[in-house]
Amino acid sequence: MAFFILLSVAAIALKIRQRTEYKIDIKEDEIVSYEALNNIELGVYSDIKNSLVDISQLKDEQNSLPSLKVLAEEEIPPYFKDVTWEQRGAVEWTTFKHDNEDYFIGRGNGKVGTFLVKFNNENIDESDIFYMKDTPSFDDIEKNFEKYEHIFKKIVPYTGNDERKKFTGE
Repeated sequence: MAFFILLSVAAIALKIRQRTEYKIDIKEDEIVSYEALNNIELGVYSDIKNSLVDISQLKDEQNSLPSLKVLAEEEIPPYFKDVTWEQRGAVEWTTFKHDNEDYFIGRGNGKVGTFLVKFNNENIDESDIFYMKDTPSFDDIEKNFEKYEHIFKKIVPYTGNDERKKFTGE
């Protein structure tokens, strides 16, 4: 009898302590940065995310979205070409406007794919960043934007908070 009681208590304790698998909810047109991007691409993505703060400040000062030339002159990665830029896939950038929305398109040199930054002009910090593995020409993307718009996947960041939730089972 004591054995069955001990076994029952152990089973209940295990059930209580069992963690649920933490999973980031993503849509069909989204990817998780940590799972989908390689190390070099994660570096470029991080640079893009960090640059949004600088772009926002420059936009407030100039009352318009800064040009790629201004971002390079301000030495803001990933738009500034230095050793780090070369190590992070030498992504070339161009601007693009479609349906009155502003975009930056970044095309890698084979080590990385193509990044697309869709600016939220009301709050630059909340701009969307998209990615696709292919690296078509800038002209091809611009001419066939509707096609590529469906191929690009929105990057959902994987943060330290997500990692903490994964291990604590929240």
